[in-house]
Amino acid sequence: MTGSDKNEENWHCEDCSTLLGIRTGTSLSIRYKDAQYIIDGEMSKVTAVCRKCSKINRIEITEGNRPEAA
Repeated sequence: MTGSDKNEENWHCEDCSTLLGIRTGTSLSIRYKDAQYIIDGEMSKVTAVCRKCSKINRIEITEGNRPEAA
């Protein structure tokens, strides 16, 4: 997971690699068309369904660590 900024990390679908969100520090931004969601906080667990392949993707965000697929 890498982003354009060295502090950003991209979160991709495990099956088809579609971009699901972008993490900056302990914040995760998820955007699709006009909707944008920001999850902020240490020890956040996020689940997203891929809009392309319907795979359920889970991520756990911990401070100081890269997001881990759960």
